[in-house]
Order: sequence, then C-alpha cells, then structure tokens
Amino acid sequence: MARIDPRSARSRGFVEPPRRLGAFMQLVLFVWFLIRFVVAGAIAAAFGALVVVLWFGTTIPDAPDEPETKTDAIVVLTGPGGRLEPAYALLQKGLASRMFVTGVYKKLTKPELLKLLGDPPPELAARIELGYRALDTRGNAEETAAWFNSQNLKSMRLVTSGYHMRRSLILFRRALPDARILAHPVPRKGLGANDWWSNIEGVKDVARELAKFLATMFYIPVGS
Repeated sequence: MARIDPRSARSRGFVEPPRRLGAFMQLVLFVWFLIRFVVAGAIAAAFGALVVVLWFGTTIPDAPDEPETKTDAIVVLTGPGGRLEPAYALLQKGLASRMFVTGVYKKLTKPELLKLLGDPPPELAARIELGYRALDTRGNAEETAAWFNSQNLKSMRLVTSGYHMRRSLILFRRALPDARILAHPVPRKGLGANDWWSNIEGVKDVARELAKFLATMFYIPVGS
C-alpha cells in the first residue's frame, strides 16, 4: 500500500484521529475553565452591584410629598441628620394637630427634648408626644402603629433622613396598611442624591442602607 503524504491527507479524506489528553492536562484545563468562570462571574456581580448602588444613591428622596397637605399627625424618627427640628417646623406651620417622636432615648425627658426645640409654647408642647420603646426602624413602625391606632388617626407625614426614607416607608406601610403616609425626607449633608459619592463615609452609608432596604423588601430582619 502506498504511503500517504500527510500534506495531502486531509484533502483526500484521510484525517489523523485526535490525540487524547492525559488526565493531568484534562484537570488543568478544567481548573482553568473554573477560574475563568469564577472571575467572569465576580466581575459581572461587581458591575451589577455598582449599578444598583449608583441607582440607589442618585435617587435618594429629597422632596416631600404634597408639602402643603395637612395630615392627622407628624411622625419623626429619632436619629442623626437633624430630623427633629424640621418635623417641629411642620407642626408650627399647622400641617398636623400633633407630633409623635418615636425611638426616643430612654433617659431623655420631654422637658429636655423641648429645650432642643427652643422651649415651644405650652399649646404646642402639649401636642408633642414621645415614644421610648423603639430600638430600630422596625420598632419605630410598630411603636408608631400602636400609638396611631389608639388615637384613631387616618393619615401621617413621616419625617426621617432622605437616604433612610424608602426602607422606613416599607416598614410603616406594612405596619399601617390602611393609613395614608406622606413622605417628608430631610436632607443630610454628605448623604444627598448629589453628594453621597463625594466622601467614603457617604458611600459606605448608602451601601449599608441599600443592603438593609433589600433585606427589608424580602422580609429579612435587620437592625437599626
């Protein structure tokens, strides 16, 4: 039988069978595939997380719902960012007949809190009520619901920091499904839609709040 010229074998229909890789090389290729898959997945996950954080941060609420609409009550969550004074200003403006401060530090008395507001006149001071039981946002919603229902109220204006508003609304609307709740976000320096990205603490706070917001959406308990 004549020898086949390997240079013309393929064109004449003769193809050498592929060589089988050894077990070691197969393992090496499999590990390399896994590494590439994990790296690609990590990059995709990081990019997706970045997009979600940017969306959450750049859409932080900064404007109140129906700013001139009156409600039965003004509810303010204690915490950083100067929330108490804007809530009191709404009461002074006559946008509600009473104000409820939820999550007050147990050792802070009402006279001490009123001093922080510049000692309101007696007729206004009598319309401010304090709640001491709440330790986190979920507790704020539960404490407020108990007070709100005991007063047979129908509507409220919720006052908290802008970056904290979306999670608060979820919890308050779950606790008070029949109440009308208007959002009144309070801007906080370094944590607004236009400046949170300008400092590392703002980025961290927004990322943490986003994680808590997502956990709250799926009924996963979170603190603060």
